[in-house]
Amino acid sequence: MTVHLDKSSTDPSEGSVVARLCANWPIIVITVVGAILILANLGQQSLWQDEAQTALLAKTVIHHGIPLGTDGVNSFSQAQGKDFGPHHLLRFPLWLQCYALAPFLALLGSSAFAARLPFALFGIVSIWLVYALALYIWRSCRIAVVSALLLVACVPYLLLVRQCRYYSLSIFFSMLALWGYYRLLRGEKYALPTIIGASFLVFHSHYLHWAALTATMIIDSLIFDRRTLKPVLVAASVTTAVNLPWIVWFYRIPQQEHARSIAQAMTFLGVEAGQIAAWVLSPYLLAVPILAGAIYFLLFKRHPERNPQALRNLSPLILFSVIAMLIIAPTAYPMFRYLAPLVPICCMFIALLLEPAMKVHVALGIAVIAVIVYLSPIQDFGYEITHEYRGPIDGIVKYLNEHAKKTDIVAMTYGDMPVKFYTGLRVVGGLTGEDLSISRNAEWIILREHYVCDDDIKVGKYFTNNIDQNKYEQITLDYPDTKYENRESLDDHHFRTVELEQRVVIYHRREDKSQNAKTTSH
Repeated sequence: MTVHLDKSSTDPSEGSVVARLCANWPIIVITVVGAILILANLGQQSLWQDEAQTALLAKTVIHHGIPLGTDGVNSFSQAQGKDFGPHHLLRFPLWLQCYALAPFLALLGSSAFAARLPFALFGIVSIWLVYALALYIWRSCRIAVVSALLLVACVPYLLLVRQCRYYSLSIFFSMLALWGYYRLLRGEKYALPTIIGASFLVFHSHYLHWAALTATMIIDSLIFDRRTLKPVLVAASVTTAVNLPWIVWFYRIPQQEHARSIAQAMTFLGVEAGQIAAWVLSPYLLAVPILAGAIYFLLFKRHPERNPQALRNLSPLILFSVIAMLIIAPTAYPMFRYLAPLVPICCMFIALLLEPAMKVHVALGIAVIAVIVYLSPIQDFGYEITHEYRGPIDGIVKYLNEHAKKTDIVAMTYGDMPVKFYTGLRVVGGLTGEDLSISRNAEWIILREHYVCDDDIKVGKYFTNNIDQNKYEQITLDYPDTKYENRESLDDHHFRTVELEQRVVIYHRREDKSQNAKTTSH
């Protein structure tokens, strides 16, 4: 089915610059507000483990041109070394985030703000892209504006794009590829190159999202429009062929010993659906168009006009959401970050659900939007971006930078990556899988209050069993020893400094007075 748009109503290239700015002032205002929310206090919180790993890998790109798992001093692995190949060449995470970040670290230096800035910028541009995509699909400025507004007010989205990780890249390029697919459905120029280019970049953001995107376009074409099947298969073939070396490279990552069972995959799928329902798209919103339709009938004694094209316009978005969740459930842990590209799609769904209410009266739609925003943690987020946050890494890094010597060795459980990033010290432990025997000569020992996995527990036990703690003095820092510095998912995120938590404890090797005496006598 081919739909021809009235380009005069959607083409922003026509008319003067002033006229276009006046016509698009709502999205300009929304984007500016979004930029403020995304950039505010961006560098105040220290990078947490995964963010710091991304930054460390990007530094190797600056020096070597390719992402490596070591800088010659420290290991940057979080999978017992399985995430790197021969010569420490990175296998996973994917490379695009490293190349996107490297120029910013080279120009702005090693800071949390510089590390997060490129991803924040993609998050800001994605606000406009979601507006443009919604406008293109439904030819409704109101739906497009509401989509962008809901995205800016979506705290899970704001948290994701403020991270030094691939999330905003995957969001942006997934939306761009879908836009290319919609252009292909409508027979427009440059649709195929857009799909191929964006799909390639989606792959190097996260390959699971690329798989879901490719499957979506093929299945949608098979069901609804066979004429687009051939170009879609061409796009899929080209991106697969170009990415084949990386596919082989990733496939060589040692797999887990036990495959995920169907029952476990279904459990994870339920967790994913629950996260979407709780944090982004509440099932209660499905009642809005029904109630709005009833009110419309009572007021005007007729049913609202039906749009048979609406389902066809929705099908690629629905398919992508469903397929992505089905692919992620058996292959990854149910972490909300893997659902990142679904967040703007959910905002478009909500905008479409609110359209009947808007037709009854704009005030009714605005009231529903106000309730959605009020029930979200937007006030907590506002507190976070206007106040100081103190996490465990803040305290550890500050103390080591003030008291440790450049030649000191730090033995540490989980949380080693940001310490490597901020101090440059030799840090052994974490999830690197490296030889821990060097820890017996460590000047500093840091045993975190919380362990994140079995490998982390093993490292802690090794330190406890093989290092004579009688040779160390205990130092308690006035910083809460939370499990993570601060993560992107709402269930692990702290909007305020956690006060009711054990304080960070580090151990410093006592000076050997007898050895000092011998040295002095000589």
